Amino acid sequence: MGFPSKEYRGNKRSRQRTRSPPCKTIGVGFILRFFKDYFINSSLHGLRYIAEDGRHWTERCIWIALCSIAVAGALYTSSNIWNRYQTSPTMTVLQSTNFPIENLPFPAITICNLHHVRWDKAILFQEKYLSDADNLTVDAFFRLVSALSVVNFGDFDMIGTYFGNSTEDAERLADLNITFLMMEVISSCDELFVEQCWWRNLDYDCCSLFELQKTEYGFCYSFNSETSQYRRPRRGVPQEKCREGDQHCNQNKCSDDDPGCKKADIRPRRTSTAGMWSGLRTKVQTFPQHTPPLSAGENAAGILVFVTSPYDLPLLGTDVTSGSTAQVSLSAQVTYTTPQVHDLCTERRGCIYENETEALGFPYRHGNCIAQCHRHSTYLYCNCTPYFFPTEGILSVCDVSGLMCLSESNDVYNYEKPEKDNPFFDDGQQGMVCKCQADCDRIEYTSEFYVTQGGLSGAEDQVLLDIHFKHPTVVLYRTDVVFGWLDLTVSLGGVAGLFIGFSLLSGVELIYYLTFRLYGLWRAERRSKIAPKLKTKQPSHQNVFRSRKLHDMHKSLQKIQRVHPHQCY
Repeated sequence: MGFPSKEYRGNKRSRQRTRSPPCKTIGVGFILRFFKDYFINSSLHGLRYIAEDGRHWTERCIWIALCSIAVAGALYTSSNIWNRYQTSPTMTVLQSTNFPIENLPFPAITICNLHHVRWDKAILFQEKYLSDADNLTVDAFFRLVSALSVVNFGDFDMIGTYFGNSTEDAERLADLNITFLMMEVISSCDELFVEQCWWRNLDYDCCSLFELQKTEYGFCYSFNSETSQYRRPRRGVPQEKCREGDQHCNQNKCSDDDPGCKKADIRPRRTSTAGMWSGLRTKVQTFPQHTPPLSAGENAAGILVFVTSPYDLPLLGTDVTSGSTAQVSLSAQVTYTTPQVHDLCTERRGCIYENETEALGFPYRHGNCIAQCHRHSTYLYCNCTPYFFPTEGILSVCDVSGLMCLSESNDVYNYEKPEKDNPFFDDGQQGMVCKCQADCDRIEYTSEFYVTQGGLSGAEDQVLLDIHFKHPTVVLYRTDVVFGWLDLTVSLGGVAGLFIGFSLLSGVELIYYLTFRLYGLWRAERRSKIAPKLKTKQPSHQNVFRSRKLHDMHKSLQKIQRVHPHQCY
């Protein structure tokens, strides 16, 4: 077996030497050269003095320290600006003290009789529906009616006071529908309002203005409320059409070509003037002669008046006794938010818009959320809800046994406590925890009652109400962001420019250096390492020329020998 010739071995070594060397990792020297190139050419303040040639090492150290202090100062100031942006996102300022009342709705006026039951109607109900009942059942029924006459949210203990906690009595009245009972024994609209109502300089039939309203005080009647029973559309009834006599349908929209459709005022109603006789004026019957005898001493004869936003359920009212004249002067504070506030998340702005969620089936309002929390608490403890809460068709209404359960847990409904870890409240005491945020856009009405006792001669069983705006203008507030994204960008950019000379183009410059410039330097570094090796392995131009010349001379000599084979050369 022979060995490869020297010529073959030489050619093999030549082929091995001409291969490209493998790619090596970037060394420390390359990284230092890259940073030096960036420091010298960067637009940031002070960096070029660190990397320039000919600088003394003490001068470099001074500039390193100064640049470090500038960066630390920029970070500290930017952190304070960011904290301010996070912790104080909004601010409410006074915009106007002369906002016309014609630009806001007239408040909802809800009127309740202090006694929810008319005794004469309770007797008629017993004669009609419990005529065959025994004496014990009839006695239990009238005791229950007396209790329901004064039961409000938080006063469920009246059930125990008048009805007792007898399970036998509860069994006797187990089939009694409480909602149906209360609808039968309250005063009707025609009975409650004895005369026509005055609204915006015109007389109206009161029952065309007032609608049945559920409140925490039972069934009442409300004016200009968007939460009344008749304002809640029924399932399957188109909201834009209202047939004559259909009181459950929304009466906002009607077409002109529909003869069966009736038009009503655009809701919610408004007024443009202030002072007496400029708003709502009505006379209410109190029926003191029909007060249940067992509960007659609990409340004096009179009415309860609520003044709320048209979109809120009534929560807190004012008593007006029979035989009185009440002048109710209204004022309001209107608060609206800018679109920049709407763009913030709920946690940062600390409020909720009405279109973001619902409460009790109505658009979100703080008052509706509180009422929903109250309803949830009753359902949590007794697995039912009182008749005066909207059930939305999914919750069961408390029967007599459920009312007895509410009576036993009444202390819970009188204690509304904040969330845990509040040192001023006892976490061990049972109560309601209502997590309800404020309304972003809101109208807060304030009412001043001026009651004159005995102002109605010969009408001691009536109350005269005159409800009107006190002034033709109200106060308008605007809620806006303290620091928007634009303000934050300008502030941070100003700090960065002040301390280190950083700008938007400086950021683009940094990205350029970390991408295109870094790749270009790496290619140049790699090329500079490969080129010297390839130069030593390739023959020079002169040697190639000589080799080709000798080859041509050899070919010419061979041709001459073929022509003159006997000559020597």
